[in-house]
Amino acid sequence: MTSADHSVLRVFDVDPASPTYKSQLGSVDLGKKESFGVFIDPADAAGTHAYVTLWEAQKVVDVDLTDPAHPAVARSFATDKNPQGVAFVGTQWMLVGNDYGETLTVVDRVGGTATTTPIDFEPGLRGLDPSSLAYDAARGRLYVTLAGVNAVAAYDVDATKSPPAVTPAGKVEVGWWPTSVAVGADGSLLVANLRG
Repeated sequence: MTSADHSVLRVFDVDPASPTYKSQLGSVDLGKKESFGVFIDPADAAGTHAYVTLWEAQKVVDVDLTDPAHPAVARSFATDKNPQGVAFVGTQWMLVGNDYGETLTVVDRVGGTATTTPIDFEPGLRGLDPSSLAYDAARGRLYVTLAGVNAVAAYDVDATKSPPAVTPAGKVEVGWWPTSVAVGADGSLLVANLRG
């Protein structure tokens, strides 16, 4: 758990069967404020790493949670302006939506590198505000909310390439200012609209 006004990530016990349920187990200072979100790779069943997007620092911080009482910043990856949502493509790649940057950052978690590219959806158009991401691994499709144009962009992802090839496939008009997107088991989209 983080807060936009503080630079500290706090780790809590959320296991109802645990004797320390609801207790803070540990904390770590991330060095910068304005965190947007905390993301854990669904393939990391033990939850050993959390990734925190930091607006002010323009980066994603990898926090090692192997010892929840002593979480530690393991490394960080540079992004563009206002990194927000994260999607995981396999165990190696992570995609980050940069709201004010109008870009996606492709992070190689194995090689420790990050490359930022334009979202390449509507070249030259500003104010798209890419924020929330959802990856449908079964269909090789990435969805990105474009809050500024009330749409969700769809991208084909070729995960066999290194880095994955991310190609625009179209967009879906949604309600006013979409802020979150998720993929259902049947491939359907669930979208939350902040102002709609």
